[in-house]
Amino acid sequence: MRKLDLACGASKAEGFEGADIASLPGVDHVFDIFQFPWPFADASFDEVRSSHFIEHIPHAFYTPNPRFAIGQNLTAMAEGPHSVELFLKFFDECFRILKPGGSLHVLCPHGHSDRIFQDPTHRRVIVHATFDYLDRDWRKANGLEHAAYGVSCHFPAAQRQMRASNTPAQTQALQLMADYVQDAAVNRYWNMISDFDVLLKKAAVLAPAPEVATATA
Repeated sequence: MRKLDLACGASKAEGFEGADIASLPGVDHVFDIFQFPWPFADASFDEVRSSHFIEHIPHAFYTPNPRFAIGQNLTAMAEGPHSVELFLKFFDECFRILKPGGSLHVLCPHGHSDRIFQDPTHRRVIVHATFDYLDRDWRKANGLEHAAYGVSCHFPAAQRQMRASNTPAQTQALQLMADYVQDAAVNRYWNMISDFDVLLKKAAVLAPAPEVATATA
């Protein structure tokens, strides 16, 4: 089984190959994660891990050979029909290098906590619904197959597992609430939860996306 820890820094997870832009102890593959394609063949890995990285992805577009580049192939604005939002491009590349049925484990700060804002290098606010955009069928149903959303990744929401990472005080506060109240509290109140712990599965069989019914006159 082959596993990859993306942007691992010097803290590569045990049993994983490490990838980072910096040549640090434990880093097996040194490359810029914001340049595509990554130096791996399609369907190379059974598991990919990304711990506290996606919140650092800049608000930029990936466009091959763009004008007004702020970095190689990155632009502040979309540069035509082939510009893809960098956040989605990152997950599209994770999808490419995973084997069908492979898993993507993502850890990141919850958008309803101080954790997402306390670090000045954070660039993204991640909420529960953000992960819906990684489901191809959801994108199609919502008419999001054009321009910046033009990716092929399909991590079905039906196979997604989401857990929370809490401080002891947060855990104690949630335990005082009835089960049916806890989800509402997390979505409504601040600092009820610290981090997302998300497991995504690459669709084992990439069947065609279902057609979306349209109203007729």
